Amino acid sequence: MARLELRAEGSPSDETYHERDSPRFRHEDLSDTEFVRHWSYGIPVVVSSLNFQGTWDPAYFIRTYGKKKATIENCETGETKLSNVATFFQQFLDPGQRDGIWKLKDWPPLHDFALIFPELHKSFMQCVPYPNYTRSDGVLNLASHSPYNAISPDLGPKMYNACETAPDDQHQGSTKLHADLTDAVNIMLWAAKDADGNPGCALWHIFPATALAFLRKFLTEVCGFKGPGDPVHSQLI
Repeated sequence: MARLELRAEGSPSDETYHERDSPRFRHEDLSDTEFVRHWSYGIPVVVSSLNFQGTWDPAYFIRTYGKKKATIENCETGETKLSNVATFFQQFLDPGQRDGIWKLKDWPPLHDFALIFPELHKSFMQCVPYPNYTRSDGVLNLASHSPYNAISPDLGPKMYNACETAPDDQHQGSTKLHADLTDAVNIMLWAAKDADGNPGCALWHIFPATALAFLRKFLTEVCGFKGPGDPVHSQLI
């Protein structure tokens, strides 16, 4: 799975949303006004048919950035090790090489995405939905109005790549439970087909901010979380 994430500051207030599922739209069918209405409920909005330029598959990263060093993390044990981009992405093409469920998170970790991957950054910015709100230079994105002499927050984009995990009680997901500080745009760029040849996907469990107290109580009283730290913010679950 390859994913790009771009964060935006200044989201509308959280309200109660009475629909069971997140609303789903084709990009061309949802106006900025309608997007903001759904966004204001504090729930995920799923948007399809983005016009993304380029092919962001494992072969591309092996060919273009294969020699770059990268620190990867085992999603289940937390172990980290130094590798390179080619070795990591080869696991997607040849699953038999894997010795665990590894991820390459928030890549590049220490540098501006636009400086390291200028062509990928351009493609991302050109296809991100509702750019007035979600682009780093969007006129309605609060983060784009930082003073020129100030140190602006690094809101991305960042790339997230992870091997698939089995959807059962014996395996963990590739991302720990956590609370985001800002709203975010996540674009699914590539996923391998499953064993039956069906399109790949990512499974998300997203909770509204108003559910934090209930989550903490459930994780502590039902799941037996004893720390260290907060059951959500510790990112141990």
